[in-house]
Amino acid sequence: MKYSWKSSAARTRAILARHKVAITLGGEPTYVPFDPEGAEWNTTAVGPTKLATAYRYLAEVASEVAPKGLCFFSPGKSYPGETNPRWTLHLLWRRDGRRLMKSDRQRFGAREGKQTVSLKTLREVPKGILAALGLDARWLL
Repeated sequence: MKYSWKSSAARTRAILARHKVAITLGGEPTYVPFDPEGAEWNTTAVGPTKLATAYRYLAEVASEVAPKGLCFFSPGKSYPGETNPRWTLHLLWRRDGRRLMKSDRQRFGAREGKQTVSLKTLREVPKGILAALGLDARWLL
């Protein structure tokens, strides 16, 4: 049987419609709750529940995919007319399953709400990653 992207796309659309799944197209993968409420899920970029939902989702993914991984928050894209950049959450892990950092004290956890991290710990993150990769500190800027 010859592959046809048109028939594959039609089958995919039928399956998604049967399960009442809506697809939107954006610049990157976006995950939304089953029953999103509020403008932040439809028309605005940020809102009161989006970051907390993202932290919960990332914690779930990390526990399944990379329990010894490193979860962290960073500024995201900046768009004209927006005062602050958007945000992004990251999950880094080693393929061999070993920790990136020496101890749990130095590991950033994906947690809902505010988390305070010392400047000393922040300085240790790149050193820990370089050590895990077998590189020395001369690679730091």
